[in-house]
Amino acid sequence: MKRNYEILINASNISSGGGLTILERCYAESDERHIYVVKNNAVSNRLKKCVKRRADIVVLPAFFQLPIFNLLFHMIGFYILSKYLRVKKVVSLGNIASCVPVKQVVYIQWAYFPFGVFYLSKSLSKSSIVRLLRYLKIRFFINQADLIVVQTETIKKQMLKRFDFLSSDTIKVVYPGKQSVNFKELECDGLLAKDKLRLLYPALYYTHKNFEILPHLNEAFKELDMVLYVTLTDNQFVSLGLDKCSSIKNVGVVDSDKLLSIFSKIDVLFMPTKFETVGLPYIEGLTLGKRILTTDADFSREICGEAATYFDPSNIRSIIKALNYINASEPKNPKLLNKALKKFKPWNITFHDMIDEVIK
Repeated sequence: MKRNYEILINASNISSGGGLTILERCYAESDERHIYVVKNNAVSNRLKKCVKRRADIVVLPAFFQLPIFNLLFHMIGFYILSKYLRVKKVVSLGNIASCVPVKQVVYIQWAYFPFGVFYLSKSLSKSSIVRLLRYLKIRFFINQADLIVVQTETIKKQMLKRFDFLSSDTIKVVYPGKQSVNFKELECDGLLAKDKLRLLYPALYYTHKNFEILPHLNEAFKELDMVLYVTLTDNQFVSLGLDKCSSIKNVGVVDSDKLLSIFSKIDVLFMPTKFETVGLPYIEGLTLGKRILTTDADFSREICGEAATYFDPSNIRSIIKALNYINASEPKNPKLLNKALKKFKPWNITFHDMIDEVIK
């Protein structure tokens, strides 16, 4: 490991979901000037597989995964590592800043931080306690950041509303990049029905993803000759009661290439999520020219604009009405999709917008 890197990229708090997707895409654009700190060997191996190795990777020792020692590493460890590697800047991709002797950018992508741990429910549970501890950790270190990068104007407004110590100058909006798609490389693997309208909800299970609403929609899917595909673990699929729903199928947790293959063959992106920082599937759906059926909220309208059909995610009648509408309507005008896509740059540009900002 050399000692003349320019940027240390802290990805030690990322292991799954949209954060991992963003990490993969950032790593693909990195070079020998960058060094990554990742959570475990599984993440390291995944990065090395997704692209020819460009940047060095350091795996955080398992000892520092323990909560108290992880906190200490953010307070002291990254300071020492930054000095040792002589980096000029630290970019924290996983929401949590650290104490470092150089300028630092923190990338906020966890929706509960700007919206609040109890945004959806005021009740105290094991999951809400875990979220609260994570929230407090992000909040504790946020003042260490010289610049905060968020994914949408909606999140920037929410951050400024929630945290009065932040100013507009300290928060920068960088929309996630759009992927280039080579349709010749996509193959249908026979998983999908060919005689029904095919919907896809590509998400891991989290409370705000609103998977609990799906069993109540099964009959509507059946009557409208639709089938919904989800990407859950087998245990999650069964625990939600979706295995008893004839019009809801599980393709399992798949890698990005297989998901893109499935995405290319479906007809409608269906997103009943209650809130997001951005929702990467929206961008993929727009890029692939898919019809989008989703939650009526500021975050989704900022991304999709007039290219989507909207509903109230807590109202079954509203969702069924939208399903009926999209079943009877023609696909959206391509001009509306292109208009929505204009704000998204290719990932190679987005990556440098994220990390190369000159911090005053």
